Amino acid sequence: MLIYKLQSNFLRSLIVLLSCLALPVSAQVEWHLELKGVVYDEDNLKLGGVTIVLKQGGKEIERKVTTETGLYEFKLNSDEDYTLSFSKSSYLTKIIEVNTENVPPKAVFEGLFNYRANLSMLRDFPGIDHSIMDEPVVRIFYIKSTQEFGFDPEYYKTIKKRVEDMQKEYELKLLEEKARKKEEAAEKARLEKLQSEEQRKKALAEAEAKKKAEDEIKRKALEEEKERLKKEADEKQKALEAAKALALAEADARKKAAEEEVLRLENEKKKKAEELAKKKAEDEAKLKADLELKKAEEEQKRLAALADAEAKKKAAEEEKIRLEAEKKAKADEIARKKAEEEAKKKEEEAARIKALEEAKKLAQEQADIKAKQLEEEKLRLEAEKKAQEEEKARLKAEAEAKKKEEEAARIKAIEDAKKL
Repeated sequence: MLIYKLQSNFLRSLIVLLSCLALPVSAQVEWHLELKGVVYDEDNLKLGGVTIVLKQGGKEIERKVTTETGLYEFKLNSDEDYTLSFSKSSYLTKIIEVNTENVPPKAVFEGLFNYRANLSMLRDFPGIDHSIMDEPVVRIFYIKSTQEFGFDPEYYKTIKKRVEDMQKEYELKLLEEKARKKEEAAEKARLEKLQSEEQRKKALAEAEAKKKAEDEIKRKALEEEKERLKKEADEKQKALEAAKALALAEADARKKAAEEEVLRLENEKKKKAEELAKKKAEDEAKLKADLELKKAEEEQKRLAALADAEAKKKAAEEEKIRLEAEKKAKADEIARKKAEEEAKKKEEEAARIKALEEAKKLAQEQADIKAKQLEEEKLRLEAEKKAQEEEKARLKAEAEAKKKEEEAARIKAIEDAKKL
C-alpha cells in the first residue's frame, strides 16, 4: 500500500489532472483560457509559498505565490506560447508548457475556456538525477478531435524512461527520509523516558554525535552532487565549443565547395565547346569511314557465309563420331553398375541378418530396463501428483490473498481520486 501511494503521488506530480470546459454561445475570434489548480506537497497536502512564474515567449509577464490553500489562477490569451514554472525552497522546480494556438473560430464559445491543472511538488533530495525537471513535465494544447484543451500523451512517451528512473530514486529517498524521521522520533521519545540527568546528557551527546555524523554524510553527498553538476556543466560547455567549431568547419567547407562548383561549371562549359568541335570532325570522319566499312562488311559477309557452310559440314561429322563414342561409354557404365549393385545386395543381406540378431538381443535388454523404468516412473508420477495438489492449494490461497490486497488498493485509489 505504501509503494502504491508513492507511485500515485509521483505520477500525479508529472501528469496534470485534466479538466477542460468550453462554455457555448456564438462564435467569436477573441477569447482567453482560464488556467487554475491546486499545488500539493509529496504527502498530498496543500502547499503554500510556491512561486509561480508565467512567461510568454521566454519573457516573464506575471508572478504569483500560493497561500496555504495552494490555489493559483492565470488568464492566458489566445494564439500564444506560455511556460509556467513552479518553485519553492527545498523542492524541485517544475515546468508546464501551454500553447493556445490553432483554435478554429468555430470552436470558440463566449470567449472562454477553463482548464484545471493540479500539481504535486517533489522534495529536492541530494544525489537524485533530476535533470528531467529541466524539461516540461507536461504540454497542454488544443485538441481538435475533442474541441477542448488537453495534455500531449506523445510527449510524455519521450520522457517516460527518464521519469521512471527518477521515480525509483525518488521513492527510495522518500522512504529513507521517512525512516530517518521515524528513527529521530523514536530517539526523542527514548530520551524523554530517561530517568537520570546523567543518562539524559549521555543520550543527548550520542544523539549529537549521530547528528554530526549524518550531517557530515549529507555534506559529502552535497559536495559530490556539486562536483557532478560542475562536471556535467564542463562537458556541456565542451560539447557546445565542439559544435561551434564543427559549424565553422562546415561553413568553410560549404564555401570551398561553392567555389569548386563554380570552377567545375566553367570547366564543363569549356569542355563541352571542345567536345562539340571534336564531335563535328568525328562525325565527318565517321561518315566517310562508314561508307568504306559497309563495303568491307558486305565482302566479309560473303566470305563468312562460305566459311560457315564449311564449318557446319565439319561439325556434323564430328557430332556423329561423338554420339557413337557416348553410346559405347553408356553401355560400359551400365554393365559396371549392374555388377556393383549385385555385390552390394549380398553385403547388405549379410549385414541385415546380423543386425536382426543384435536387435533381438538389444530389444530384450531394453524391455527389462523399460519395465524397471516404468515402475520408477509410476512412483515419480504419484509423488509429483501429490506435490502438484499441494502447490495448487498454496497458489489458490495466495491468489485469494492477492485479490483481497488488490481490491483494498483499488478502493483506496478511488477514495484518493475522490479527494482530488
